[in-house]
Amino acid sequence: GSAGKTTIKERLAAVLTSKGVTAKNEKNLNNQVGLPLSLLAASGEERFWVLEVGISHPEDMDELGLTLVPDVAVVVNVGQAHLQGLGDLSGVAKAKARLLAYLAREGRGVVCRDYPDLVREAEALVAPGKLDTFSSHDPSSGCYAAYLGPGNGTSGRFVLSLEGREVELELPWRGPFMAENVAAVAAVAGGLGFAAEDVCQGLVAARLAPQRFCVRRATGAIGGRWLVIDDSYNANPLSMLASVEAAGELAKDGSLVLVLGAMRELGEHAEAAHRELGTVIAKAKPVHVFWRDGLSDDMDAVCGDAVQAGLTKAGWGGRVLRIKDADGFAAAWRVLGLVEGTILFKGSRGTRMEELLAALPVEYHA
Repeated sequence: GSAGKTTIKERLAAVLTSKGVTAKNEKNLNNQVGLPLSLLAASGEERFWVLEVGISHPEDMDELGLTLVPDVAVVVNVGQAHLQGLGDLSGVAKAKARLLAYLAREGRGVVCRDYPDLVREAEALVAPGKLDTFSSHDPSSGCYAAYLGPGNGTSGRFVLSLEGREVELELPWRGPFMAENVAAVAAVAGGLGFAAEDVCQGLVAARLAPQRFCVRRATGAIGGRWLVIDDSYNANPLSMLASVEAAGELAKDGSLVLVLGAMRELGEHAEAAHRELGTVIAKAKPVHVFWRDGLSDDMDAVCGDAVQAGLTKAGWGGRVLRIKDADGFAAAWRVLGLVEGTILFKGSRGTRMEELLAALPVEYHA
């Protein structure tokens, strides 16, 4: 899918481990180099392999699918990611769904029914009765999960419907988009014969992968308390929307600071997607927005201009603070003299947002 692959891989592996040794990709080694490395790292004695697959061009999935021949193939979602290589949303759906063409003889496909383009492509590739669905919008789906709102501290409350049973869970992550991940994990595990109780126990025990909306408490260099959200690994319009929305909820009525980088590989759609990002940001009502410019070419700056245009059109009264490196970020931070709040770091892999995160003058709590 376009967003959530690594998160779902980690959570599904946590659930499956309760019934047997489980292998998985290290981090997100998921392409034509990383996937074979992940396969070769397994012993072959495991009961389950949970393997994430990532693509950026139409032919990529054919190469990866031939390598895998999966017993269960999950396509989580489709969004505006890798449009430079995949064209448009219809192209993304077609390319992602190709994994289903390589199912093992008795294999099953699992897709999210909330994405019509994806469902259409999946139904064209999978025989009737061999395709399961999940949803975070449609309670009539075979597996359904919904976000109920904040729990204690930084946790969130979810409802999961599986095997005709409805269970409420409090899990260590926030946001409506996380319900899609919960439903995906439950759909796969349920299809493998796991009872609802086993699925719930595994979800509660699972933790987010590094740099995927990891929330830590910290104290600033000049005092004050911070919630620092490290979602720095990657970004596209789908994941950025989810992350900004969840960060706004965590901030509640306090100060929200966004430290962002460009969403790359969008081709001709880049400016429009970043203007739309500006309107999304405005709804979260941040007190400050930092934007990283100039790592590779002028496109980062063009995207920053588009974000500012979207913010202005949406009526946000602040300005985007343009920075080029960690020193520039640290200097701007000192000038602002911010005391406490919630801060989110997110951008595409090439923007190296972890460099800015490392420059944040805070001391993390155990």
